Amino acid sequence: MIVSLRKLTSLAATGLVAALLAGPATAATITQWNFNVNQAGTNNSPLPSSGLGTAVMVGMTGNNPNGDFPAATGSSDAALPNLGWRVRGNTANGWSGTTSLLSGAQFNASTTGYTNIGISMDVFATDGSPRYAQLQLTTDGSNFTSFGPLLDFNTSNDNWANGISYDFSAVAGASDNPNFGFKLVSAFSPVEFTNANGLQAANTAFQRADAEDGVYTGGAGNYRFDMVTISGTVVPEPSTCVLIVCGFGLVAAAKRRRNA
Repeated sequence: MIVSLRKLTSLAATGLVAALLAGPATAATITQWNFNVNQAGTNNSPLPSSGLGTAVMVGMTGNNPNGDFPAATGSSDAALPNLGWRVRGNTANGWSGTTSLLSGAQFNASTTGYTNIGISMDVFATDGSPRYAQLQLTTDGSNFTSFGPLLDFNTSNDNWANGISYDFSAVAGASDNPNFGFKLVSAFSPVEFTNANGLQAANTAFQRADAEDGVYTGGAGNYRFDMVTISGTVVPEPSTCVLIVCGFGLVAAAKRRRNA
């Protein structure tokens, strides 16, 4: 079978464009903390296991704030040793602070070169820790705004809640940003509840994660983190975009020659 040069040009250009447009679009890991690489001495600022970024405890006002790395049996991490990061206000446990949206953990990593940003994490809230938590997002590295609904750890207290995820693809400033970051902080109960101290009005007090056992005091409880992951889709290189445009141009040119 004889195929004309014009036909070959059209087929080649069409194939080039299709191949380029069908290129890899799956999310890639930008930075991840599995906490298996950390040693004593990096308790309050654990290193990422892949990529670059920082993790710090925030709002911990107790004496000698201390994080450490206990076993994370039950998290989604399949690697060994499977460790998590325990965030607490002092060495004898104890959350910290009586202010909503203050205490927790913060993670920062550049998303330069990536779009369609998302995050995921596993979180373990002990029974004496705050029941509710709020994710907050920053695009300038310092100012945070709340994103999404409150997390409720009542049903998972003293167990891992795995695969908590957020999609920032529609958030202006999350993509291709060297100052991207987020934090998970404890929040007052959004509804009124009753404990041994009586009726607590909505948005005025922390509730224990177990909700049934005594009064939240801040003197017990902690959050633990594992598999904290920031992911995104690689932004195409300018050269790739040029090839796509050239491919469309070849297709258009071939079509014009056919119709001439």
